[in-house]
Amino acid sequence: MGRSFETTSRRRVVAKEGTTLKKDLSEDTCVGGVLLVAAWFVVNAPFPKILSWLEPFDYERVRIITSAHPIVALVSDNDMHTHGDFMEQNKKLFQERVGAQIVVQANGGHFKEVHELVVIEQANKMLQ
Repeated sequence: MGRSFETTSRRRVVAKEGTTLKKDLSEDTCVGGVLLVAAWFVVNAPFPKILSWLEPFDYERVRIITSAHPIVALVSDNDMHTHGDFMEQNKKLFQERVGAQIVVQANGGHFKEVHELVVIEQANKMLQ
């Protein structure tokens, strides 16, 4: 599970050749599910800190490694970084690029609260 910047870095770790997360993620590696919170591919106002995260990576490798279990992108309809058309673009990109299921939370903002109930509920659904 990752939130905002973390979601992008985790997708890149899974997509990067020769990556080690306790062991190398090879083509036969299977991830047990991915929950991306406040996830994005595009933002309404890119700032210097995130520019390198906007570059493409190996989406097909992410699909292969996560094929047995879902990728769920939890987005909000009023996230300050991805509101309006950017939310719609992100929904489409997550579905097209990595086959993600999209969950839109009304008025979820950027999911900044420590114990976001909707995040806990979504994680519990994935564990069942």
